[in-house]
Amino acid sequence: MIKYNIKCRDEFILKDDHLIYNSSELIHKYLKSKNRPDAVFTMTDTIGHEVISVGKNIGIDIPNDLGIIGFSDNIISGYISPSLSSIRQPMDEIGMEAAKILMELIDHNNEDKAEFDHTSLLRPVLIERESTNLLKRKPRH
Repeated sequence: MIKYNIKCRDEFILKDDHLIYNSSELIHKYLKSKNRPDAVFTMTDTIGHEVISVGKNIGIDIPNDLGIIGFSDNIISGYISPSLSSIRQPMDEIGMEAAKILMELIDHNNEDKAEFDHTSLLRPVLIERESTNLLKRKPRH
C-alpha cells in the first residue's frame, strides 16, 4: 500500500476476536458498509472462504467488485468457487527449521545459556486463483 501511495484506513482492519468464531455476521456488516474496500486480505483461508460465501450471498461479484486473499493455502482453497487466492506458507521449510532449532536447543541443554534466540526468514508464495484478478485490477481509490 505504501508502494502505491494508498492510505491504510484503520476502519478497514478488523481485529475483533469474535471474527474467527462468529464471522458471518461481522463479515456481512463489513461487506455491506458504504465505504467497502475493493480487496480483502484475511488472516486465515477459513475466514477467506467465509468472505467469499457471504459476498456471493449478498451479490458481490468476486473478483471484479471484491478481491480476496487468504493466508495458509489450505487444500480446500483450490476447490471452492470461486477458488481462493492465498499466501502459501513454506510448510516443509518451517518443519525443517523447527527441527533444526529443536536440535540446537537439545545440544545446548547442558550449557548455562538460559535463552536461545533464533530468527529465520522464510519466503511465502502468493497463489493466485479466481478470487483475485491481480493483474487486471485497479484500485477504486
